[in-house]
Amino acid sequence: MLDADVLADDLVSVFSPNHDYPAFWRTLMRLAHEIAQSGNVVAYFGVTLPAQVLDNHTMLRFFTDLHSLGLVCDENDLRARIARRAGGEAVSARADLHVHINRELRTLAADTPNMTTVDASRSRSEVEQDVHGWIISVMSRSEAAT
Repeated sequence: MLDADVLADDLVSVFSPNHDYPAFWRTLMRLAHEIAQSGNVVAYFGVTLPAQVLDNHTMLRFFTDLHSLGLVCDENDLRARIARRAGGEAVSARADLHVHINRELRTLAADTPNMTTVDASRSRSEVEQDVHGWIISVMSRSEAAT
C-alpha cells in the first residue's frame, strides 16, 4: 500500500499549473508492475479520478484487472473537513477542487468497470471497515482467478 500523494510531491506536479497525470500514473503503474512481478498486490491511495489511471492504455496490458475505490462524502461535511485541515485563502479553492472530484467519483462509479464507492461521511472506524472489506474482497477475487 503506497500513498500516491507522497510520491506525487517528488515525481511530478499533479496540480496547477502542470496537470501531468498521465506521466505520473504511467510511472506509478510501472512501479506497480515491478512490485507485482514478485507476487505482491499493489494498492495506491490518493486523490485521483479513474480516467487519470485508465488513460494509460499501454500500461494497462500488464495487469489482469484494475480496481478503483472512491471515498465520497457529503459535500458540506467535505468542505468542513478541508476547512479544519487547511488555513488561509486556499481553503475555498481546495474545497472546490475536492467537491468537484467527489461529484465526479459519484458519477463515474456507475460507468467505470471495477469501481466501488464508500461513503466517507460516516465514522472513521466504519469507513476503515468498509475499505478493509473491499480490499479483502478484491484480493479474494484475484486469487480465485489465478
